[in-house]
Amino acid sequence: MRRYLVHRVDRLDAEGREALLDRIYPVLCESNGGGVTRDALRAYVFAPSVRRRLCEVVDPEGKTVAFSTFSLRFVQVDGETIGLYRAAGFATSGVGFNPYMARLALRTWLSDRLRWPGRRLVTVGHIVQPLPYLFFRRYLPRMYPIEGVQTPADIARVRDVALEVFDEQVVRAPWIVRAYVPQGRPVRLLGSNPIVAEFNRLNPDWRDGEALVFVLPMTLPNMAHGAGQMVLDLWKRWRHERQARRRREVRRKPQCQDV
Repeated sequence: MRRYLVHRVDRLDAEGREALLDRIYPVLCESNGGGVTRDALRAYVFAPSVRRRLCEVVDPEGKTVAFSTFSLRFVQVDGETIGLYRAAGFATSGVGFNPYMARLALRTWLSDRLRWPGRRLVTVGHIVQPLPYLFFRRYLPRMYPIEGVQTPADIARVRDVALEVFDEQVVRAPWIVRAYVPQGRPVRLLGSNPIVAEFNRLNPDWRDGEALVFVLPMTLPNMAHGAGQMVLDLWKRWRHERQARRRREVRRKPQCQDV
């Protein structure tokens, strides 16, 4: 079973920081083909002006196979101070997209919601392949963009400010940017899944390194819906595995025969 280790990177000493980089940098190199230096990763993860948590995914053999970061900074949008989250995730081959980022996001949001109860919190990032888009659409009723749904003006304004703050390279305004990690390796697709098809229409050139910007309002109804859906899915998975285990046990039992 995989373990999920959450780090507050601003609380690590120098030795702990280098040890963490030793574990996560190979994951980044495998994920993006070595296009980012270790110094660049260090500068990103340990940026002094950003509150950042990092979730490290460790396999049963003790090897780090994925990691995600979730950071918070405060920005001014039309006179309102907004908490702006930025999420990023990387994984080795065979791991693929995993809900480990959702666990980190939920844990971080709960902590920050209690610390700043009246502050508006929004996540802005970009998606470089269909599976994260499928995940967000499954669990969160409010996210943008959605094909055929008008983006509210306040959400569009937050997006524009975030793109400027994060210094994104906009390819086609307002939703397509140059990806931080070009997609150089194959990803698992889901055939004719309609949400995957929607992502392909919104960002048809994602295989060439273009990414779809997304905005997630981190409101209580949105997050409660997502948490409830994840609990329901976990319960369904547990029930399915329990039934499968019982069927295997029945097949292994010796059959009584009449003599």
